[in-house]
Amino acid sequence: MRPSASQRLSCSSAYCLSLQGRIKDLELQIGQARREAYTSSFTQSWFVLFKSQKAASIAASTRIYAEDSTRFQVHPAPGPEEVNWQHLWMTYKERDWRAALTWPLMLLVVLFPITLVTSAA
Repeated sequence: MRPSASQRLSCSSAYCLSLQGRIKDLELQIGQARREAYTSSFTQSWFVLFKSQKAASIAASTRIYAEDSTRFQVHPAPGPEEVNWQHLWMTYKERDWRAALTWPLMLLVVLFPITLVTSAA
């Protein structure tokens, strides 16, 4: 069994001891976050890793649910900084609800200035 990060760090200064305490706290928080992630309900968004580019291309070109395109969608992988991690935990119903709430606002923002310009002439 490998020693934990806090066991590998051994020094006697107050700074090192405070870092050891911080490491222990972080290890506990990580363990708690993992347990919460494992016990929470699954969402319908997944990241899939392939061993080869050929396997990824074959999977991307496959249509499993041809009649319902919302059930299986394939997109190229984004970079880690481009992923909205909180959004991955949302279900399709939550995403559709948010889209339904934002469409009227978008129409208002787009159409209202256009009507002002065209009616002024």
